[in-house]
Amino acid sequence: MSNLLKIEKFKSKHFKDYQSWSSDPEFNKRLGPIDQEWLGFILRDETGDQYAFTHSGKLMAVVGVLLPTLEDNYYTVTDISVAPQLRSKGIGTKALNLLMRHYSHDTKTWKAFIEYDNIPAVQFFKKNGWETDGSVDSDDMLCLVFRN
Repeated sequence: MSNLLKIEKFKSKHFKDYQSWSSDPEFNKRLGPIDQEWLGFILRDETGDQYAFTHSGKLMAVVGVLLPTLEDNYYTVTDISVAPQLRSKGIGTKALNLLMRHYSHDTKTWKAFIEYDNIPAVQFFKKNGWETDGSVDSDDMLCLVFRN
């Protein structure tokens, strides 16, 4: 399916399906309710991008990324989610790999800051070759790093 998974910038047309994922308790706990304020922010944001991953027009995954700056010269995965009914089928890995290939012209480091108690997310990133030194910052976030 990876070659059939399509990446595009998140648009208003994706919002209704994505918002429905908020009814899943784990999604809601980690990402909070997805509302119009969230949509307005990501559609206007110039510091990063939100991507929709679709297959045959169906929303499968959503991944956010902050772009490198002079102060933080690396990409940051801000969020990654897979449709609740499609979890544990490799879609998150395919979406993450497709996102990183999208930016493959740039060899900058990638980072993700994960809540220390979000064990499934930490395992997901580690399974995909990301590493951590085990330190937790003042916001209780564990930093995972992928170096090209």
